[in-house]
Amino acid sequence: MTENDTLRERIAAELAAARDRTTLLTTVVDDADLVRQHSPLMSPLVWDLAHVANQEELWLLREVGGRTPMHPEIDPLYDAFEHPRAKRPSLPLLQPDEARSYGHEVRGRVMDLLNRIDFNRIEGPEAPRQGGWGAGAPHAGGHRGVGPRGLALPTIPTRLPGRDGRATAGRRRRQPPG
Repeated sequence: MTENDTLRERIAAELAAARDRTTLLTTVVDDADLVRQHSPLMSPLVWDLAHVANQEELWLLREVGGRTPMHPEIDPLYDAFEHPRAKRPSLPLLQPDEARSYGHEVRGRVMDLLNRIDFNRIEGPEAPRQGGWGAGAPHAGGHRGVGPRGLALPTIPTRLPGRDGRATAGRRRRQPPG
């Protein structure tokens, strides 16, 4: 196995782990709760879904792969610096099925690029350990806590897997201190 193959496998595994975690956290929440803002300190979870896909498109497909934008019209919507969290629910966000579809399409193209790229030819900020490829999975991973924080809020119904692997219905409530 070449160094390129080893790096390719590691990147693919990190991207898959981040996506699997996101999928697990967002499939136990119904669409109405994905689009609702549960706290002004948080974005609606659907914003995070599309934001992670958009950042993957920006950093990996465009920056590293030189690809043309898939949906440049949504870039400003998912720019974390352009819109404070409290204002994000008023934006024309992608709906949950659209955000999932966009994420799936981006990931497919990223994996296509990953399978074809020669890491030995990448220099500068796009090199695997300097940015670009190294930024996609950590960025997605940085959103790992968004779902759990949202699920801990008292108004979000959840269907979390039980010990036997089957989904259990319930409502998580914030426990009083002490």
